[in-house]
Amino acid sequence: MTSGAKETLLLGDEYDDHLRDVLQHVVIELGGKPLRSSWGLGGSQVIETWEVEIDGAVLLIEAETYMGLSLIGDSALVQRVRDLVDKRRQRG
Repeated sequence: MTSGAKETLLLGDEYDDHLRDVLQHVVIELGGKPLRSSWGLGGSQVIETWEVEIDGAVLLIEAETYMGLSLIGDSALVQRVRDLVDKRRQRG
């Protein structure tokens, strides 16, 4: 399910709890397997990262103060996750 091309996509605001919940549900629906996570603090900025494996491809999810919530990984996977998140958010 990989296209080979890498993509970084800003999904939304890092403080949007509803967006985080929707993203978590989408990752679970897709059978995402957690690989690692980290949390760091630098001055007033917090960065959280999660790596998950979906269909053999690694997706990096980053939430960084002032930067937002981002998806980084194979372009096809990033687009698939984004589309599912968008559909779920439209349903409420």
